[in-house]
Amino acid sequence: MSDFLWTDKSSEKWYIIFDQGHEGPYSLLFLEEKLKNQKINSQMKIWSEGLQSEMTLEAVIHLAESEYIVVNDDGEFPPPLPPLPFEEDNHETPPPVEIEDRVTKFSRPEAVREEIEESEEGQIESEDEEGLQDFEEVEVRKFTLKHKILAGVTGAAIMIGGVLYLLQNNKKEIEIHRPQGMSLKVSERVENYLQFKSWGEPLFFKEFTSDDLSVIWLASPGFQECEVTAHFKSQKDKLISMGDEVVEFEGSGELKNHLTELKKFSFLSGKKIIPGMYDMSISATNCRWDGLTSRLMNLGHTPEESYQAKMSVILYPKGVEEFRELLDKVTKKKMEKTLYEQNQADMFWQNVQEKLQTLLAISLQVEQHFLDFLKKNERQYQANLKVAIAEYTKKYGHFLTQFVVSNAESFKELSQLNVKGISSRKNYELQISSAAKDLGHTSMKLIEDLNDFKNPRRADLNQFENRLKRDFARFKENINQKIIQVSDDRSLPQDEASEEQSPSDK
Repeated sequence: MSDFLWTDKSSEKWYIIFDQGHEGPYSLLFLEEKLKNQKINSQMKIWSEGLQSEMTLEAVIHLAESEYIVVNDDGEFPPPLPPLPFEEDNHETPPPVEIEDRVTKFSRPEAVREEIEESEEGQIESEDEEGLQDFEEVEVRKFTLKHKILAGVTGAAIMIGGVLYLLQNNKKEIEIHRPQGMSLKVSERVENYLQFKSWGEPLFFKEFTSDDLSVIWLASPGFQECEVTAHFKSQKDKLISMGDEVVEFEGSGELKNHLTELKKFSFLSGKKIIPGMYDMSISATNCRWDGLTSRLMNLGHTPEESYQAKMSVILYPKGVEEFRELLDKVTKKKMEKTLYEQNQADMFWQNVQEKLQTLLAISLQVEQHFLDFLKKNERQYQANLKVAIAEYTKKYGHFLTQFVVSNAESFKELSQLNVKGISSRKNYELQISSAAKDLGHTSMKLIEDLNDFKNPRRADLNQFENRLKRDFARFKENINQKIIQVSDDRSLPQDEASEEQSPSDK
């Protein structure tokens, strides 16, 4: 523990520890920034290689900011110091100031009472004046109540208008609630994308993925709630894969608080999401404003109930730049593989043609060998036949046997290579082996028939010669047809060559 470099805050070596796993690595600077922005809790557990057990983020930051770290003999850190006590306020509260009650006394001179004779008419006028005064007071109260109600409504309208004005003109920052499974780095990228533009911002979606591609989040800066369905299909040669897979799948979810979470996928092609570029067709229906504030800010205006869009997206958790670099590497490897397969294909077709031409040349030699024997003196037939059979066995019989064996071994080696179209090319292994065996069987049949002659006449030998020429003419025509077929198959794509011909068809 004493050798642990606490003050190194920039290295990405810290992991967030959960009950069922961990997340990271992150740098301590990154975690401090998230703590400052209240994105994470100071009591969350973190760990780094070199520590015996996880610690709270608060404790790690405290140790990293300490100038000196004291370690006990047993390797344990001393307990943290208790907090300093608060200083007591020793200043006494000044006594309340006594203020003398001051009574203002009003003095008035004695009223001079004058005797006034009141007539009956005076009394009537006084009563009329009092009734008029009561009526005026009632009317004043009614006017005052209406004025208060009008003033209250006007004030409330002004207040609501002021609040709406402040909301409309105040710079907004869209914040999301980080869903389970979304890492801090992905959350930061989402928040950087969700920039406030206006309360009536239309829908537009940007894709983000989890590290294992098990979840896709579609983020939109629009303040709307919708039911969202997305269809994805991989673009040709744009997957991070050495194969030629096609991945096509669908997912659906609800857009709320600027996020749509897609977790359950229905695959139409392929079995899993492969990192790469996809064509995304997205549909949003039953759209409405999200929250009271957005409804107030869009009074008199309703959002489009449906949204349709097609776009090209990159499903890769580490970002666009790293994806393009990796795709370039994969594309280069695939080109090298294609060139290798092309070279292997060229070598294969050349090898097949050479083998067929070898069989054609051997058939001509075997045919000429038997023709030379038949032209010899028939009086020495048995002696000449014995010599002819021995020479055939030595020159051609052993060769044909070895030819069939080596042909089978060469195709066995070819099958072990990871080359496209290998299975279809194995048809030629059977064709070449069959042709070699056919030549051997034809020759052996001729030898058996020649052994049946005891003392043949010249006419018998001439008749046998015509039969021999017919047999070899049939064999040579078959070989020439195969050579022509190889030239045709060589010009076709690798997967189509076997569809033009199979051993059972020829």
